[in-house]
Amino acid sequence: MDNNFNPISPDCVKEFLPVRDELCKLMERAKVAISQDNYEEADDILKKGDDLKNRISALRKQQMNRMQEGDNASLKASMVYLNILQESQELVSIWRHLLRASRFFQGDYVPQEVSMIALTEER
Repeated sequence: MDNNFNPISPDCVKEFLPVRDELCKLMERAKVAISQDNYEEADDILKKGDDLKNRISALRKQQMNRMQEGDNASLKASMVYLNILQESQELVSIWRHLLRASRFFQGDYVPQEVSMIALTEER
């Protein structure tokens, strides 16, 4: 049975695979940090996650430009790829939020405002 689905272009697959690999690597690092209550690398993970979100954002803009220029063989496949990019960006945001919240609730993180208040109260 043929489903008449045009696959995502090889160029899009090629540009997305490094993003996928980085996403999986950072999610695994975040999972380990949370499960072991070890937040020593949390700032580095969060920074790299932010960088990844920016890379995905650039890919989304690039894909939207390609779609507007009519550079694609299939609109449906282009929309699928755009959706993959959007969901990947959302996934990065969610696990970054989870890592920050976990660190905060485990007491390993003190927001800057709280530490400043504590300093002024000690005087």
